[in-house]
Amino acid sequence: MSKLQIPLIATLLFAWLLLGPWWYAKNYCGAINGAANNRIPTFYFADGNFQTSATHHFSFETNTANLHISDEVQNSIAEIAQYLPTATGKKELVLTGL
Repeated sequence: MSKLQIPLIATLLFAWLLLGPWWYAKNYCGAINGAANNRIPTFYFADGNFQTSATHHFSFETNTANLHISDEVQNSIAEIAQYLPTATGKKELVLTGL
């Protein structure tokens, strides 16, 4: 190895370690540019023959129960609210952030 290769490899490794998590958070978590919340990419619920989904997501502010929700997900949750009282067996819906 030449004397130039070691600093170059070290610089690339350092850039990967810094930029990799940033890129992942930007594309999958939404925690960049001041949007400090945890996101779930899509909303889906299924139980037996009943199914509802939304292409949008919901999110919670970090360390709070404050919910940010799109109209599409709100409509899916309303469908679930109508379904659960008529469903047989014990049912429970828990929303969590990643």
